[in-house]
Amino acid sequence: MKFLLSVLLVAVVYSGNAQRIMPSIMAGEAVKSLFGKDQNVSLFESVKFNAGFQLVGINPSDTSDVYAHFYFIVDSVRVFKALKEDWVLHKQVEPAIDQHPFTLYLLHNKEIVRYWNIFPALQSVATDNGYYFFDTSLLTTISQKSYLYYRMQTDTFATQNAFITFKNNAKKNASFLFVVEPNFTYEGSFEMKVHKTPKLDATDDIEEKLAKLVKNIAPKDRCLLLRKSGADDQQSVTFIVEGTKTIYDHLTDATFEKQAWVANIFEAKSFWKQ
Repeated sequence: MKFLLSVLLVAVVYSGNAQRIMPSIMAGEAVKSLFGKDQNVSLFESVKFNAGFQLVGINPSDTSDVYAHFYFIVDSVRVFKALKEDWVLHKQVEPAIDQHPFTLYLLHNKEIVRYWNIFPALQSVATDNGYYFFDTSLLTTISQKSYLYYRMQTDTFATQNAFITFKNNAKKNASFLFVVEPNFTYEGSFEMKVHKTPKLDATDDIEEKLAKLVKNIAPKDRCLLLRKSGADDQQSVTFIVEGTKTIYDHLTDATFEKQAWVANIFEAKSFWKQ
């Protein structure tokens, strides 16, 4: 099994709390900038808003209420159609982010369909087609008409099934808005020291052997092999293995020295109307 990693190199230029993202490699003699060109694209161009849909604007990652005056909720098809006509993006800008994004969540039956990040301090929004200038007065206008008072709740779960039970019960509560699902790709992790042998000396050979064993044990399970920094010596290589308990229980070999299994604890943030 071969693990391939595609890396896009970018040069990041810092300006205060903002980071400007610029291509590190330019092809051809000159590259014509798209920034500043008129576009006239609706932010919600491809969105079909019907019964059961909601559009929520909140600050999910920060508790300082820096954008509290922008919070809103839209659950009316008529109001959303007006937004679709009014929220038109006219000018593409340089890609840039800051540490305080304001997020729009499109929900259907209390499930996240998609989201957009707006950066009010930079007056920009990230879209599928790049970054555009965004007039924050649009947020002010909709907030004044449809303000949202909400609270955020953090819960932890030992398994994905426990999370699903929580979400299903939460949906029965009228004040529940949505929950951001944790990443359940890996159930847990463990360290494993692999002792070198005359036939298995190169690190790449050891990693290839591990990958083949994992595939034979659980071909449908996701697994990540990471070299533990500073733990190698002339006789062994140490890996951190992230995956399922099934892989841990069955991954055995005379050259392996496994440490204890450490189950992941999954954290989820849910949002509720007040």
